[in-house]
Amino acid sequence: MPERKYLRFVLIVMLVLAVNSSFVNGSNIVINNNNVQKAQELGRNYYRPYLAINDTNDTLPSRPLLAIKKVINVTELEPLQWIRIDLNITNIGNRTAYNLSITEPNFEEWAVSTFNLTKQKYIQVEINASFVYTYYIQPLVEGNFTLEATEINYYDENSVMYKSYSQRYSLHVILPENVEVIDSEKWLNLFFFVLGIIGVFTAIIIVDLFAIQKIHKRRRSSKKISPLVKKPQKTKQEQKRKIKKRKRRK
Repeated sequence: MPERKYLRFVLIVMLVLAVNSSFVNGSNIVINNNNVQKAQELGRNYYRPYLAINDTNDTLPSRPLLAIKKVINVTELEPLQWIRIDLNITNIGNRTAYNLSITEPNFEEWAVSTFNLTKQKYIQVEINASFVYTYYIQPLVEGNFTLEATEINYYDENSVMYKSYSQRYSLHVILPENVEVIDSEKWLNLFFFVLGIIGVFTAIIIVDLFAIQKIHKRRRSSKKISPLVKKPQKTKQEQKRKIKKRKRRK
């Protein structure tokens, strides 16, 4: 009998633990409406509620924890092309983060231009809340650049400072090759030009075959015929007269 009571007690404890674990592991998606009101009070349009998952795990440290997601629209580009950089910052910890200070990477003015780079300080970010901001950079010269990580300093309610970092990116700025793209009209003009050259050479060949070669043949035939024609012979009297004329001239 004592053994049966002990087994029943063990089974009851196991059932209670199983039910409790199902509630702990179950997740509910909620919207933190308090963040909306605080965002309106602070007057920041970029501060918006985040669809969060409630976590009741007691092993998490009691501290704020900011997750930074940096997204860029291009990594290979040409000089003077703008790069858009979006940062999504979310408090995934279980305490509110206070007095945020965001530090973005510095760039040399001769190499990179910036636009809308944030210089603001955010007052606080509630648990499971997030905000997004965007800025732009413009490489001015060709080369390889590193977009360093974004750094955020923040505090908890006890003024303990924490730091979070985003990922970084490698940028390849390359000048495009000067390859001329020929449109259809240029291709058509080039076709007619080549066709005209072919026509001129064809005409020269035809003229050579039917005109110049015929003239050469006629000349050759006349040379062959001329030796067969005998010149008229002079009489003896005419020869004597020529001899007398020569003597008189002397």
